[in-house]
Amino acid sequence: MLNTLGAVLMRIVFFCILTPVAALMRLFGYDPLKLNPNHATTQWSKRKQIKFDKNFFHKQG
Repeated sequence: MLNTLGAVLMRIVFFCILTPVAALMRLFGYDPLKLNPNHATTQWSKRKQIKFDKNFFHKQG
């Protein structure tokens, strides 16, 4: 009985509270995690080119 009641209450909370809040957030363009690639800035930087020394790799084997 309690198992069924809990499942019903979770569905009510989800569909009556969380779904409308999420719909309003989308409607007004609120993106708290900044998942939209148009708003995101990257922390990546270009890697510098490195000259490889063949002797260095020879020492590892």
